[in-house]
Amino acid sequence: MNNHIANIDFLSQKLSLDEIAELIPGWLHVNNIIDFGLLYMSPRMESDCKISFNEVKELEFNYMQDFVHPETLERAVPQLLELVESGDSNRTLSFYQYIKLPEKEYEWYHTSSKLFNKESVISISIPLSVLQDFDQHIVEILNENIFLKINLEKYKSLSNREKEIIKLLIQGTSNTQIAESINISEFTVKTHRRNIYRKLNICNVCDLVRFAQMYNIK
Repeated sequence: MNNHIANIDFLSQKLSLDEIAELIPGWLHVNNIIDFGLLYMSPRMESDCKISFNEVKELEFNYMQDFVHPETLERAVPQLLELVESGDSNRTLSFYQYIKLPEKEYEWYHTSSKLFNKESVISISIPLSVLQDFDQHIVEILNENIFLKINLEKYKSLSNREKEIIKLLIQGTSNTQIAESINISEFTVKTHRRNIYRKLNICNVCDLVRFAQMYNIK
């Protein structure tokens, strides 16, 4: 290998990264191994995130919290730390991130990372939507997984009586029928129903059905 190429400094590499980034249907980014602050972000990443590299540098690691869902960020950071601690430059780490760009809904990205040098990690992040052969079932599983994690505390807050009423509500049973079925007043049923909707932060039966299906309340 040409020694000049092998010993090329980071600034020269940055120019090469811009060229490489243009060939990738996603983002190319380099993070330091101390706090994972950005050292480089591809022009496409700057454009999609509507933020400049200089603005990101001022935010340091906090920039991630503005774009990456906390559940996936919480899972990714320990994995990245383990990669850094391994010191294995041949190892590749792959994980999914739930990312929200300005003025858009959350979308799943697949990220692959590896050690770039002794001071940084290089990553490629690609939205699953551009991977034409990607199995949609995997996206559904990812969505279900994050739904379960986000709403776990809500599920735990439900009493046994409330779960019993949920089972009847999702079957289309009326308040009057529920009251007769479990031997309580219709007023009490309505109170339970209001409490269920409040605890789950929902406003209609469709949302209740989805919640019940996800937590196997049936």
